[in-house]
Amino acid sequence: MLDIVGGVLLLFMQHEPEIVLSVGGTAPILTTAIVSIVVGVVVVAVANGLLRGKSGSRLVVTIVEMLSLSASIFTAFVAPAPF
Repeated sequence: MLDIVGGVLLLFMQHEPEIVLSVGGTAPILTTAIVSIVVGVVVVAVANGLLRGKSGSRLVVTIVEMLSLSASIFTAFVAPAPF
């Protein structure tokens, strides 16, 4: 759920001049926001399987959250100034 909120916030921040200059344009911000929203939607969709106790859903959520964490760490190192 936090991925969706973060993605929406990035969409609103894509026109901030300091962030655009530090990242190198609006395309990386837009791409990161869309990927973050998609990851959040996948997690919410798989949450239904988690409620039913399916082990496959746990595996999918673990993989998606690890990808989300690695993307957040990458973003923090690439553009630390706006964050």
